[in-house]
Amino acid sequence: DRVDRKNEILCTWNNTFVYVVYSDSSLHKYDLRWKIPDEAGDFRQSILLLEAWEACGQGQDKDVYNNLIANYGRQIFYQGDYKGALQQFLRLPYDQENDIVANLFQNTEVFSGSNSTDTSIGSDMFSLNRDLDLGRAIREFLLPYFFAQDLINKSQRLDTLLLKAFVLERIHVNREATVDKVRNSDLARRKREFLRGQNLCVVEECEKLLLTYPEMWEDLLWLYYGKRLHQRALEWLCKLCENDRDIIAEGERLSPSRSPHMAKMIEYLRKLGKPYSKVVLKYATVVIQSCSPHDAISVFIDSPVGTEPLDPMEVLEYLEKRDEAVIKACVKSGSSTLPQDDDTTLAILFIHNLIASEEIGNPVLHNKLVILLLQFYMHLCAMEAPQHDNVRKQLFQFLRYSKHYVARELAPHFKSTELHEEYAVILARMGRHRDALKIYTHTLKSHKHAREYCEMVYPQNPDIFVMLLETYLQENPPNISQAVQLLQNHPSKLPPEAALEMLPGETTFSHLQNYVGSVLTLQQTRNRQNKIILQLMRKEHLKAMVEKKRLERKHVIITRDTVCANPNCQRRFQRDGAFARLPNGDIMHYACYEKQ
Repeated sequence: DRVDRKNEILCTWNNTFVYVVYSDSSLHKYDLRWKIPDEAGDFRQSILLLEAWEACGQGQDKDVYNNLIANYGRQIFYQGDYKGALQQFLRLPYDQENDIVANLFQNTEVFSGSNSTDTSIGSDMFSLNRDLDLGRAIREFLLPYFFAQDLINKSQRLDTLLLKAFVLERIHVNREATVDKVRNSDLARRKREFLRGQNLCVVEECEKLLLTYPEMWEDLLWLYYGKRLHQRALEWLCKLCENDRDIIAEGERLSPSRSPHMAKMIEYLRKLGKPYSKVVLKYATVVIQSCSPHDAISVFIDSPVGTEPLDPMEVLEYLEKRDEAVIKACVKSGSSTLPQDDDTTLAILFIHNLIASEEIGNPVLHNKLVILLLQFYMHLCAMEAPQHDNVRKQLFQFLRYSKHYVARELAPHFKSTELHEEYAVILARMGRHRDALKIYTHTLKSHKHAREYCEMVYPQNPDIFVMLLETYLQENPPNISQAVQLLQNHPSKLPPEAALEMLPGETTFSHLQNYVGSVLTLQQTRNRQNKIILQLMRKEHLKAMVEKKRLERKHVIITRDTVCANPNCQRRFQRDGAFARLPNGDIMHYACYEKQ
């Protein structure tokens, strides 16, 4: 027995009861066992009493004190004061072996599970208040308690409870008319970090809950991701994507913009990266079969930050096999068109993206792209597919403007084909201009393209028009009309003497009349321009000489008042006396200058 003289209170306790005698001689008995008191304020009154007793320096029994706080927290929790209950439980030290907070929710059906460690404590709690506002209890009590105590990744039981709380909180928020967007965004972020991390959730329990709510499909997906159950996640996404086919017309492709499940599948595959390359390539087949090539190729490019990219060569080999299988299937079926009239393949798209993203040109990739375009074009021609013209344009443009492919390695692939114009571009890249001109003039009979080729090469090789003239004259018989037309159209780019000597003897003057007139007019114009330039240069020369003389001329003016600059002299100059001018403009007697 101890007496508080200041408040005239007598208090005694054991592990079961607290007996309090107040100054008015009234006796109160407080039961410390787990039992709901008749009055809500009983536990709070006991807590305040113990705090006052400690303030008097008498000390207190911590077990009794914590037991009172826990009982009071339970009391007001089931009366709906969730924020008040949170304040009470935060005063208690966390005991992982017997977590009172977790036990508060174990009796609800949705939170009960096979891993519950305490089913006897509070077995009648939920029955005492069947109108428990579960959404508000989670939002105002359970989640704040987890964050304040930092209980994430402590045990399977707690992580499973936390995930269930996240799920049910979102369900209740979605049903509410007003939503705190800032708080909802913060919870969504915490949930995303929790799911994608190494959490300790019991997958079977959480999976059962998440499957109950179809709108929580994405949370289940990231639960699988956090638990490294990638194949289970992807199999489930495949089922969801299959259901999405009901929203599109027959034969139409499943676009990620119309199917959130397909968009999420692409995102999921991109996040796996190189460590799971076999899984990525296995399930990428579903995306390839369902989406357009441009959407499907996004699985293999632009890996998220922190994800190790897939090996490009491994991906390229996989895509080539896929493309080859599609083409063989079309040929076998006798079809003249590819699926959806595609004018590209996955491998070609993939290399295009690799080339676009590289800072330094890789000759291996550039050569590979040329070969793939060539092979695809040949397949389309064999199928008589209408897309072959577009593919040939792609090939020609790439050969013309790419600066990184190795022409000598590609030349054998084009030599025996009918792609003469493309072969000419490759020969030009190798410096074999005569062979390229022969293709234009002899094989293609395209004199326009031959002249355009010469115009393109002329800045680097001024003799290119002479080579074209020789090519015309080396034909059997010589193509005099095209040679003369070349002379007439480009008289300034062909030396007249050499050109006339190259022409055969049977060439008549009537053929060359216009050319000779053009050359004479050009020569006369050049002479006139040269004379004008000569006169202008002579005038500039004279002006420069005058300026030079002016700058070289130096003089001084000596008057009666001019004195010698020598400090020791300071005498005036005589009319016939010799003087010296210093570089700074000072004037001295010549004798004074010699002395210095």
